[in-house]
Amino acid sequence: MNLTPFLSRFANARVVALGLLTVLVLVLIGKLLFGVDATPTSAVAPVDPTPTSTVSPRNVPSTTAEIGTASWAQDQLSTLLTVQGISPVPYDRDDYDNWLDVDDDCQSARHEVLIAESTTQVTFSGPDECKVESGLWVDPYSGQTMSLASEASIDHVVSLANAHHSGAWQWPQAVKQAFGSDVDDPAVLAVSATAVNSSKGSAPPDEWMPQTAEARCAYAIAWIRIKARWQLGVTGLERSALDEELDTCADAGLPTSPDSTPFTLAEIEATAGDIIDAAKIPLGVATDDCDPRYPAVCIQTSTRDLDCADITHRRFPVQGADPHNFDGDDNGIGCEND
Repeated sequence: MNLTPFLSRFANARVVALGLLTVLVLVLIGKLLFGVDATPTSAVAPVDPTPTSTVSPRNVPSTTAEIGTASWAQDQLSTLLTVQGISPVPYDRDDYDNWLDVDDDCQSARHEVLIAESTTQVTFSGPDECKVESGLWVDPYSGQTMSLASEASIDHVVSLANAHHSGAWQWPQAVKQAFGSDVDDPAVLAVSATAVNSSKGSAPPDEWMPQTAEARCAYAIAWIRIKARWQLGVTGLERSALDEELDTCADAGLPTSPDSTPFTLAEIEATAGDIIDAAKIPLGVATDDCDPRYPAVCIQTSTRDLDCADITHRRFPVQGADPHNFDGDDNGIGCEND
């Protein structure tokens, strides 16, 4: 019997065992002498097993235009997705409308905006300085001034309902409320006169714009900035109205003082299970064509019953057939209330 191969393998095994023993001894000596864990470590950080997903990831488009100008807004608008404007999930304002105290200083987002936009030093209703009582605010749409907080409303420039139907319907509630209380970007929330805010409602730019050219331009740019920041879509009519307005603004050199606040995308991250998968929800939309029974606005023909919470249009004429009962009081005006 030839024992040479066996002895060779035995010798190799002894070498490996001695090597491992040497490493173990060195580790123990390192711990005893220096209190240092000599165990080799990896430079790779541990992986979080929780699956995450980002809603509609998009990079900030490269542009040479100055932030806040009409040209800059046109560049941003070109990146926005075109949507139908009818969400597969009913709109519920309670999912969004909760003024958060994002920095835990007792001042909710409403009062943060009142403080930030007052042209004079504000006064508070109590010594804790949690709630604003007075200041001086100028409505960005009408120029109307207000001196009491009770006279002012906080306008979601892109309304909560419009955001919902533009893509926010798929967000988890925490992200919806972050949008509703976004004080990090000055375009999202604005101090407005109550009557003006009510007139604007949740109408998109193809249905409502401020009166003056300066205000219209600032409004169109702010609208696009918000849609881009929160990665929301626009309808075809909305895009056309904004394109036309921005062309006019660019020709006129408006706005005269563009808001050049640095632009960043909102963080819209959530666990994968929290994001609604549109593919699993039947839209019930039979065609992209406008429903001919509502000629005053473009409401996509739908195979399911719609109500005012399902569309962005407000205060539009209703004549003849009204299969969705948008004109509930039969006064010829559809969806009068937000």
